[in-house]
Amino acid sequence: MARRVMKKPSTIPLSPFLARKGEEIISGGHPKSPAKGASPLWTPLFQHRASARAVVALLLLAVLTLWGQADALAQGGGAVVEGQVANGTTAEGVVSGLTVVLHQHGMGEELDVQATTDGTGRFRFDNVEVVPGFAYGVSMEYQGAVYGQDMELSPGKTSQATLTVYESTEDDGVLQVVSASTLFASVDQKGQWVGVLEMVIVRNTGNRTYVPGPEPMKVLRFSLAPEAQDLKVRTGLSGAEDLLQVDRGFGLPSPVPPGDHNLLFAYRFPYKGPSISFTKALPYGAGQLRVLIPQGEVHVASPQMGSPAVVTIGQRAYEVLTLEGLGPGATVEVSLQGLPQATLFDRGARFTEGVPLQYLPAAALALVALSVIAFVLVRSRRRPRGGKGSYDGSPLDEARKELAQALAALESRRAGGLDAARYEEERRRLAGRLAAVERGVTADRTSNASDDGPGDSATKRGV
Repeated sequence: MARRVMKKPSTIPLSPFLARKGEEIISGGHPKSPAKGASPLWTPLFQHRASARAVVALLLLAVLTLWGQADALAQGGGAVVEGQVANGTTAEGVVSGLTVVLHQHGMGEELDVQATTDGTGRFRFDNVEVVPGFAYGVSMEYQGAVYGQDMELSPGKTSQATLTVYESTEDDGVLQVVSASTLFASVDQKGQWVGVLEMVIVRNTGNRTYVPGPEPMKVLRFSLAPEAQDLKVRTGLSGAEDLLQVDRGFGLPSPVPPGDHNLLFAYRFPYKGPSISFTKALPYGAGQLRVLIPQGEVHVASPQMGSPAVVTIGQRAYEVLTLEGLGPGATVEVSLQGLPQATLFDRGARFTEGVPLQYLPAAALALVALSVIAFVLVRSRRRPRGGKGSYDGSPLDEARKELAQALAALESRRAGGLDAARYEEERRRLAGRLAAVERGVTADRTSNASDDGPGDSATKRGV
C-alpha cells in the first residue's frame, strides 16, 4: 500500500471538498463569521427571496461541479504504477517487505511516495497525479546499492516497472575495463593548457553488485594527468556527485551492478616546456587502450604503444596509439611532443586577463610607453661606444632620450585622465621636437661621416 512521505503545498488554493484522505488541507478555505452586531458584507444579497434562491442555486451548482471533478480525479484522472522486484543473483533472494519509492520532481517541487512489496515482490501506486513537465521514476535501496528506473506516465493509464536487485560483494576482482580512450582534444598555447576527454567502459563480470568498502582504495579509481583541474564526470552510476581525490587521480564511491557501464570525464592540465610525459595507471587493466590527438604540430608517443596510426573520424584526422590485453595494475607511459610555447604577446594577454576591465586602457598605454623607452634604449646600446660614429652622451642623443621619456609620461597622464585637447596639443609639440632632434642626429651623423673621409682625416691629424 502506498503512503505519502513528503508533499509541498500547491501554489493554487484548493477547495476543502477536493482534499483526499491523508492530505493537508490548505487553511483559509472558510470565511470567518461576522462579529455580533456587525453587518455582514453579503447581507444585501438576501434582501429579496429571488436573489437568495439564485445565490443558493449558484453555490450548489459550484459545489456539485467541484465534487464531480474530485470524483473523476479519484476514479480515472490519476495514473497507476505497478511493478515487480526481482533478485538477479539468486531466485531465493528476498523480495518481500522491501520499500519502493515513487519520485515526482519538477518546477521546484518534489513529491516522494512509498510502497512496500508483497510476498511475491509486487508493488503498486494508485492515483498518481500527472503534471506536465514533471519527471517520474521508481527506486529502491538494497544491500548498499540503489536501483532505479525512469517512468513515462499518462493520466488514467497503468505503467509497469521492473526493478532487478543483486546481492552485494566487496571484491573488486569482478571489475575490469573493457576499453579506455584518452583524447587530447585541445591545446591552448596562450594559457599553456591541454584539454583531455576520456571515455571508459567498466564491466562487472559477476552476478553481484560491487559495493565499495570503507577503505579509500576500494572506491572506483581512475588516473589523471599531473596537476589536473576542472574535472567533470558523467555516468549513469549512482554516487558520481561524490568525487574523491585519490593518488594521481579520482575515485567514485559508486556501486557497480553486473554488466557494462559508461563513464565520460573531462579535465585540463598545464604544461611548461615543448613536451610533457606522465604515467597512466590502469588499476582494473584494459581490454583495449586508445590514445588520440588531432593530427597537427603536437604529437603523442608511448614506448609501449609503438608508432601511431592516422585515422579519420568524421572529417578530421587523428594520430591513434592502440594497446590491447593490459592486466590489472598495468601502467603506460604517455608523452606529448611539439607543444606550442607562449609568445611574449601571449604572456601579456594572460597578464591583461587578470586586470580589471576599467584598468585595461591604462595598462595598454603603459605598455606602449614602456615600449617607446625600450626602443630608444636598445637603439642607443647598439651604437659603438667611443671612436668614430659614436653619439653616446652627445647633446642631440640626450635630447632624444628626454623627449621619448616625455612622450611616455604624456601617455601615462592621458590614461590618468588628462584632457584630450591638452593631450593632443602636448603630443604634437613633443613629436615635432623629437622629429627635429632626429633630423639633427641624422645631419650630424652625415657630417661626421664626411669629416671622417681620407682627406679630411689627414687634414685633422695635421699630416
